[in-house]
Amino acid sequence: MLDNIAAFGGDPGNVTVFGQSAGAIGITALMTTPRAEGLFRRAVTQSGAGHHAHPPEIGRRITERLAELAGADCTVEGLAAVPPQEPAAANSRLAREIARSTEPGRWGESAGGGTTVLPVFGTATLPERPVVAVAVAVAVAVAVAVAVAVAAGAGRELDLLTGVTAEEFRPFLVPLGMADRIDDGFLHGFLAALGLDPVAVRAVYAEARPEAGPADLFSAVMTDHGYRLPAIRVAEARAAHGADTWFYEFTEPSAALNGALGACHMAELGPVFGNLHDPLMDTPNDPQLSERIRAAWTSFAHHGRPTTPPPAPPTSPPAR
Repeated sequence: MLDNIAAFGGDPGNVTVFGQSAGAIGITALMTTPRAEGLFRRAVTQSGAGHHAHPPEIGRRITERLAELAGADCTVEGLAAVPPQEPAAANSRLAREIARSTEPGRWGESAGGGTTVLPVFGTATLPERPVVAVAVAVAVAVAVAVAVAVAAGAGRELDLLTGVTAEEFRPFLVPLGMADRIDDGFLHGFLAALGLDPVAVRAVYAEARPEAGPADLFSAVMTDHGYRLPAIRVAEARAAHGADTWFYEFTEPSAALNGALGACHMAELGPVFGNLHDPLMDTPNDPQLSERIRAAWTSFAHHGRPTTPPPAPPTSPPAR
């Protein structure tokens, strides 16, 4: 990789890798993988962090069910033998199945159905859950932090820009029609499966969202559980080691589906890549949004600091 970068005129000592969602989870894992040490200098992780990974038994259970839904043998050869659209369709069915499950604990960090296939730790490639590898007294939970590990600060020599959108989980609920099926019973059952007090946690979320129904509260919980808190815990753990870490929150709401998605998962991708006609962010309220985000990402890649130019002043009509 470093030879290829040099061949194109890049600096092998100043490589930035970045990914979004599953890509961000993969990048966080890469930051803690011994075999990747020295291959890059900085990382950008958008809407994905280092807590959500499976121990081998959960990874095996999900893979077996995915293969079953795809009509394939649960082997590398078996999955490779079926047309690629079959595993993709099976993964969508599996996500819905997990989302409707009355046994969230059966599916580990895939509970809720947002992401099915995750890194598997406890192997030579990924010895530890990534958040444990970077953390000192890392805490991961919804509304109540529970310390899960004391570890060594892997990846502290790397600069990190990480963050989330404000309403990550809404596209997993609204387009599929699942929001209409979530009631208080489902919400309380899910919170209990996470080991939380459903009444107390619901009260905390409802206080901040007095108009929210069960589906909106579930979306807020899953945004925190799946995205916000894992990213915060990674940032906090790195801060404890003095590692340079920057955190962002993307709050620009999507205009798609008459605004029902809010500032949802993937809403930042159009502005990050300068695509002003992205389906989720076709008409941003802030016309300078993409320019400022791209300036921050590029500055971080060059110098390790996501600096942005100040907003342009409003234009005044010419004097008469």
